[in-house]
Amino acid sequence: MNSENSTEVERIIKSIRINYVSLSHGLIYIALVLFPLLLHFIPKYQETLTALNLIALALTLYTNSFGYNSYLMARNQERTIALISVLALLLNILTGLLLVHFFRIDYPEIDPPEWSKFITIKLENGELKTGELPLKYWGDMKTNYEAHNRDYDGVYTSK
Repeated sequence: MNSENSTEVERIIKSIRINYVSLSHGLIYIALVLFPLLLHFIPKYQETLTALNLIALALTLYTNSFGYNSYLMARNQERTIALISVLALLLNILTGLLLVHFFRIDYPEIDPPEWSKFITIKLENGELKTGELPLKYWGDMKTNYEAHNRDYDGVYTSK
């Protein structure tokens, strides 16, 4: 990249970019076509389609600038790279704000209630057994502890 022949470097970057960007875009379009088919069989992932589209948008923006950072760095133009990075960050923030405020793309509920449990796993007779316990499966801590530890007199004893 630090070759004195800039036309050769630009030709190599253009060749790499054409191959990389074409491959990236092709994979994105294949995913956008196949993902709804996958949702037909596994509908519980319906809400992830929005996230996939946002990731595809971000990847498209990133791949279009592929190769130029290395070229600019080899030409000692780090300030230009920094300016481009700040502009890209501002573009991402603006896109996020537009999506949230105008298109109302919000995060779904963080933890659905059915996730609030412990998953237990144990090996019993050479077979793996799984189960579930509620988060506060122990009940009243003091009563349960005293029931299983008969020699416990408590923290405070009366004299």
